[in-house]
Amino acid sequence: MVLGKKGATVTAVATATEALAALDHARFAILLSDLHLPEQDGFMLMTAVRRHPTAGSIPAIAITGRGDESSRAAAIAAGFSKVMVKPLDPFTLVPVIVSVIDAHGGANDGSIEALLAQGDVRGALARLNSRAPYRFTSILRFDGERLHSVWSFDREAPLTDNFPLDLPITASYCLFIKADGRPFAVSNASTDPRTAAHPKRGVLDAYCGVPIIASDGSLFGSLCHFDPAPQEPDSSVRSELERVAAMLHPAMEASLR
Repeated sequence: MVLGKKGATVTAVATATEALAALDHARFAILLSDLHLPEQDGFMLMTAVRRHPTAGSIPAIAITGRGDESSRAAAIAAGFSKVMVKPLDPFTLVPVIVSVIDAHGGANDGSIEALLAQGDVRGALARLNSRAPYRFTSILRFDGERLHSVWSFDREAPLTDNFPLDLPITASYCLFIKADGRPFAVSNASTDPRTAAHPKRGVLDAYCGVPIIASDGSLFGSLCHFDPAPQEPDSSVRSELERVAAMLHPAMEASLR
């Protein structure tokens, strides 16, 4: 009602399924979603929205009754541009919507490029994860025969990084990338002959990774998605990894200075 009186055309839906169906049939300037929805919550909705072929970059505002910092951070990591706490003041809602739509076209649009430009490597990693079917996304650094987790994102625990900082490279499918400096992907490691002797077989079934090249041309590490369950991603997943990997090392260097 409030938005309609201000001249907006509003499509109201009750579930995440209805929201995705609406995005299939029309173009919208912004998405507003409660985090607590029936069937699928707002976090699951945003994961699906960020993978949407035509609406994946739509700016979005999360609406929640929880105003704690962890809830806000989780919503931003899931792909929301802004978090608003209920009860909402109608007089502040409209200017916030306008500001988010305006910012969407600028440097603070929440895109991976903008996040990296701001030095927010972890935020960029979370956004990259939202565009793929895998549970985990990591930036891993090669150090001889050891592997270090620079940043790791788990969509089921978006506020923590429980990955070991140091492990043998033989304990990861990244060893295939280190061996020849080329991308490596496996959809079902349990049946793929290339991973027959690998210790992660039966633990992680899906992996898609690309090399990260340092500014001096050396092999820095890998950018990869992985999941305990088999996954059959389309070719765009690897293309997006390669695109982001090309920007990662300069962004990490800038964030560490």
